[in-house]
This record gives sequence, structure tokens and C-alpha cells, in this order.
Amino acid sequence: MLRCAQAAGEDELDAGEAFERMQMARVTASDPDSLAYHAAMRKSTQQAAVRGSRAFGGEKAAADAIRKREYMQAINAGLVKH
Repeated sequence: MLRCAQAAGEDELDAGEAFERMQMARVTASDPDSLAYHAAMRKSTQQAAVRGSRAFGGEKAAADAIRKREYMQAINAGLVKH
């Protein structure tokens, strides 16, 4: 477990929570107004993963949907040539 010091004491964070906080801090530091946008994108990606578009279900379908969504976002941002 990772530890994060807080004003009221110490709170144990798992790797996922620590990563989310680090990512939120990075977005807030670069552009505080874009935090709501990034939160909405993360939520829509998670919702798309839950729906899934494959014949299989569960974690594999969720991971596949997230990869597909991130790839399409990278194409739309011009980061990947299609």
C-alpha cells in the first residue's frame, strides 16, 4: 500500500487511488479549468467500458473498450496517424 500524508493524519492509498490523485494534481497544475473536462472524459470512458462491444464480457471487454476509446481520442487529438 502507498501512504499519503494528510492534515488530519495518514491515509493508506492503493496504487489506483495514488495514480488518480497524481493525475488529478498534474491536470490541476497545468490547467485548473480543465479538471471538469478530464473527469467527464474519465467517466464516459468508464461507462463505455461497462457497456462493452464484444461478445465476451467482464474485465476483458472493459479493458478492450477503454483501449479502443483511448486510441480514438488519440487519433482525434492528432497524436496517432490512422
